[in-house]
Amino acid sequence: MKLEDPITVVKGVGSKTAELFEKIGVYSISDMLLYFPRTFLEFPDPVENGLFKVGNECAIRAEIISRPIVKKGKIPVVITNVTDGVTDIKLIWFRSVYIASQLKPGSSRIFYGTVVSKDGIFTMEQPRMFSEEDYVNLQKNMQPVYPLVLGLKNNTVRKTVKYILEDDGIKESLDEILPYDIVKKYGFNSIKKTYESMHFPKSKRNFADARKRLVYQEFLAFSLRLKYERSLEDDRGNGISVKNVDDIRRLEDTLPFKLTNSQKSTLDDIFNDISKEHTMRRIIQGDVGSGKTIVAFFAMAAFASNGYSSAIMAPTAVLAAQHYDSLCEFLKMTGLPYEAVLLTGSLSEKQKKDAREKLERKSPVLAVGTQALIQDKVKFKNLGLAVTDEQHRFGVRQRMNLSEKGNDTHMLYMSATPIPRTLSMILYGDLSISDMKDMPKGRLPIKTAVIDDSQRKKAYQLMMREINEGRQAYIICPLVEESELTEARDTFTYTKELKSILPSYVKIDMLHGKMSPSEKNTVMHRFARGKTDVLVSTTVVEVGVNVPNATVIMIENAERFGLSQLHQLRGRVGRGSAQSYCMLVNGSTDPKAQERLNIMHESSDGFYISEKDLALRGPGDYFGIRQSGDPSFKLADIYADSSILKDAAADAQRIVETAPDSVSELLLKLKYRVQP
Repeated sequence: MKLEDPITVVKGVGSKTAELFEKIGVYSISDMLLYFPRTFLEFPDPVENGLFKVGNECAIRAEIISRPIVKKGKIPVVITNVTDGVTDIKLIWFRSVYIASQLKPGSSRIFYGTVVSKDGIFTMEQPRMFSEEDYVNLQKNMQPVYPLVLGLKNNTVRKTVKYILEDDGIKESLDEILPYDIVKKYGFNSIKKTYESMHFPKSKRNFADARKRLVYQEFLAFSLRLKYERSLEDDRGNGISVKNVDDIRRLEDTLPFKLTNSQKSTLDDIFNDISKEHTMRRIIQGDVGSGKTIVAFFAMAAFASNGYSSAIMAPTAVLAAQHYDSLCEFLKMTGLPYEAVLLTGSLSEKQKKDAREKLERKSPVLAVGTQALIQDKVKFKNLGLAVTDEQHRFGVRQRMNLSEKGNDTHMLYMSATPIPRTLSMILYGDLSISDMKDMPKGRLPIKTAVIDDSQRKKAYQLMMREINEGRQAYIICPLVEESELTEARDTFTYTKELKSILPSYVKIDMLHGKMSPSEKNTVMHRFARGKTDVLVSTTVVEVGVNVPNATVIMIENAERFGLSQLHQLRGRVGRGSAQSYCMLVNGSTDPKAQERLNIMHESSDGFYISEKDLALRGPGDYFGIRQSGDPSFKLADIYADSSILKDAAADAQRIVETAPDSVSELLLKLKYRVQP
């Protein structure tokens, strides 16, 4: 086997299994090796009779002492009683009727789960059940748990990865790709051992060492691409020079609101850049709701007044449509005579064709779209400015593709995820940075509270009060589907529960990343138009869709997210004139989790929060949800792995300066070792 071979060359992977693998993005051998477990299970020794601790996960060796009771209904329940020789424990399973046939009175099993005490009765819900022999075998290694889709079993993924790692062809192809001095400098293990330890680690330290190498490779590939491509442009002049922007600046007076000081200073930065001989490469870091988009519109207008077209690329069709509507309103308010053009994949073929013809034949036009803008068939006449919104949602190549639609195109990036200055200088390299910290007047601060499960009833009452006043709410869950292995809220179960809790007239919808783009767009359009009262979603709503009527956001298992991502999610509300509320549901008893979440209660400043996030986060438990929310990386977390990022960026700079001819070959090798 070779890394580039299709996954079907693996023994036991037929067409049906291959279709399931495709749903998780696995098409080749390389994809499979890069499809890492989302967590691991370590099974402890069974506790001695009666010595378990209430509230802690544990394994107990117990005898089944009663016939199972099966209660059928909306949610089927199986109940039986066991004894560990000292204490009787009631075992309860939901939606697992099949398990009743395995519960034979008098037989002994090992049960793994959390024992709780209810009214003096010890219970264990959803325990995992093993024979003595199976449990001993499980204890020998950490057990990988992979992200799955319906129909795909964890054991199928595990066996496939194991087969690949044991193949002689793969062993030979997993040769060293990093320069020898780097491997020696950091003491990295071989790439083969690294993959083995990522999937089947012998210990947490073993896994941490493997992860460190792959995180470094991700950062190195990222930094090399950025620095190498920018080095090729450093000495290039620019034929696009924008003059006479005073008329555009005077248009500020036509707006029904006043620009903030941050907006004005950022416009000064942009107009100063585009009047020079070199290409502008600037990023605007602005907090949620700070008004970055209107600044981009002014920049686009400046180019139009000089005869150049411009384009703004958004990560979703819903957000692109909102930008298009806002741009049309901006042109109407300012009286500018230019045409706005929308191009997204969700348009009809005729609409897309008409849009492409306008972009190719007319100038100036102000284009708004998604990645549809960077397709080969899209051509611009005289493109002068390329704007990328929510820039961290796109890969480096995608961002560059938009600017390459023109000659010497100026580039403006926007990010609503403020990050610490020390990290932004590395991630954005030689990009000029404008920070927008002022908020438009009239916005009320979002009232934020950290709550626990006991306060859930009051949270729902607040939500219903807002809904009855004609407003809307978000509920954010960390998981898409229920998992027996992770105690966290999921969108499917939560949506069902919510429909039984809230009044029947409340319209509830669900959104998650496993939906197709068209399904997601449909759900978001319904919510944006006020057709849905409550949207139960994963973090896909983090991207800046503007729904001013939404005034409540409730984030379940908030302790599982980084502070910067929580702040980004909180920014989905508070976008109108009404008072908005954010409720962070803390599902942890760890005092440190409460301490972290209290920072969200104390401050609404995204820059302050990002600095706190960097200070509090660090190498810790990587066997859970990756918290950075930045899809540029598969494993790496720019906060927890900030020291590795700094090392990789420095090494990339050295390689570009001392061995530029080796960069292309190294990037090609890294392609099959990190996320493409």
